[in-house]
Amino acid sequence: MNKEIFGQFLAQTRKERNMTQQELAQQLHVTNTAVSKWERGSGMPAASLLPAIAAALHTDIDSLM
Repeated sequence: MNKEIFGQFLAQTRKERNMTQQELAQQLHVTNTAVSKWERGSGMPAASLLPAIAAALHTDIDSLM
């Protein structure tokens, strides 16, 4: 999984859902700094978070990858 492409998709999908980074972070029980890093392509979430990210963004895991 490419970090930059994942980050772009995450940011775009989050914005389409009218969510802030803080709101997504709260749903995932992570910091907004973590969400920011993911969106910038500086890091990736743990694989265990993918189902929760998909659910929060109303998408599926395959779309995230």
